[in-house]
Amino acid sequence: MEDWQKFKLEIDNIKELSSKIDHRKDTESKIRVTTRQQHYKNPGTNRTWLAKYTNQEMSVFQKEDENLKILHQWMSSGSIPDRDKAASLNPAVRRYWLNWQNVVLVEGVIFQKWILDEDGKYNLQLIVPAILQKEIMINCHDTPFSGHLGVAKTKDKMRQNFTWYGIGKDVTSHIKMCQICNRLKNSSRKPTAPLVDYRVAYRSSPHPATGHTPNFMMLGREINISSSILFPFPKEKDYDNEDQYITRLRAKMMEVYSIARNHLKSYAERQKRDHDTRIFHRDRGISKWPQEWEDQGSRNLKAFRLLNSSLEYKTVENKFIESVFSGRPEWSSQFNKQTFKVTKIERVQNMSLYDMYKGEKALLENQNPEGTKNELELWHGTPNKTVNMINSYGFKQFHKSTKELKWDEGVYFTADASHAAMKGMTTAHAADEQCIYMCKVLTGVHCKREIGMLELPFRQDGTMLKFDSAADAKYDPVAGYIIFNFKQAYPQYCIKYKY
Repeated sequence: MEDWQKFKLEIDNIKELSSKIDHRKDTESKIRVTTRQQHYKNPGTNRTWLAKYTNQEMSVFQKEDENLKILHQWMSSGSIPDRDKAASLNPAVRRYWLNWQNVVLVEGVIFQKWILDEDGKYNLQLIVPAILQKEIMINCHDTPFSGHLGVAKTKDKMRQNFTWYGIGKDVTSHIKMCQICNRLKNSSRKPTAPLVDYRVAYRSSPHPATGHTPNFMMLGREINISSSILFPFPKEKDYDNEDQYITRLRAKMMEVYSIARNHLKSYAERQKRDHDTRIFHRDRGISKWPQEWEDQGSRNLKAFRLLNSSLEYKTVENKFIESVFSGRPEWSSQFNKQTFKVTKIERVQNMSLYDMYKGEKALLENQNPEGTKNELELWHGTPNKTVNMINSYGFKQFHKSTKELKWDEGVYFTADASHAAMKGMTTAHAADEQCIYMCKVLTGVHCKREIGMLELPFRQDGTMLKFDSAADAKYDPVAGYIIFNFKQAYPQYCIKYKY
């Protein structure tokens, strides 16, 4: 009888079944534990699953909790703070702010919806105030009817009904501190290998009886360690007395310290020089070379192949593919997404060519009206045989493809990569590896492009300056630009692809 009374205290809600009700043959129990769904279907029952607390008491507990009282304030006002204000909240409150669409108020008590499946079915989890969290963990794990389950099963069991910020960490810590589990359950940790006593010879001073060290007696040789090489043991023939040995040892140590100080001094000077260079560039808003460039020593030109897994490679690849398949239908329709593939990307680092480009950019920014977009990121398709020439000398006029020579004497660039990569613009055979450049181009103030244009005309604004580039007027927005000064373009990346 005492066990029965104890069992009734452990279970939230027990209803005696009538003895007249037929039971299955394999069922001898005459009790029924109210399920969670049945519990919420009955509006007269306690919805907090803690039978000894009323909804009013549970609401008071939540309102007295440091974090949950904020949720009650939001519920009362009918609004939550914006993202900027929510960023200053503590992690516990911010978690509920992010999941606010699943937080509900039922009879003055705050619950959280736990979505069960894609159909929208859910259970309501009581958001437990801090004062009751320990009690719930004890009832869900330590009692005889809880079974002292493991961490994973106890978490699953509790999350059916309860939640709070950090519940997983708290449950894990509670179970690890459970004395019964530690005493009766086997440890899941794999045993480590036993310690073995390895007896080895050690180096010491020669024994007066043998004249040899223990190491020499056991192994037949001495072991040289780092300190022995740096500060060797004195030999009687080299030193007349102890004072002479100490003097030479001190001189040797001073020599070592001098070498270390020189290394530290040179390292500090190099650090200061690098720091001063960064400050110089930061204060003037300039940098001699692009930030992504790598060290190329004294060489003027080097093409660095990008790793396929690098962020720089992915960025360039995505820009190229997006431009190809989002271009004009008459151009992009020639490519198949299933077979289109980038095979290699090289970053072109040509110091002299980049210096000329920067000088030309500074000139255009100085002479063009304020607000002019002088620099654009454009594409240039070219045969593979001209890659080395472009990397070395830039886009001089003799680097143009045969098709471009029929149009005008400038170098053609396009904002639509599908146009530059179109069949006939690069390599004649589609099965071959194609080549296209992603370039920085100084288009500046442009005029309308004319067929057979040999040079750019003068501007009609009284400045006595020529236009910086010519543009295709038949496209809106402008798709193609032509420049006549090779210093106005720099080949950033050489992209190889197949389609």
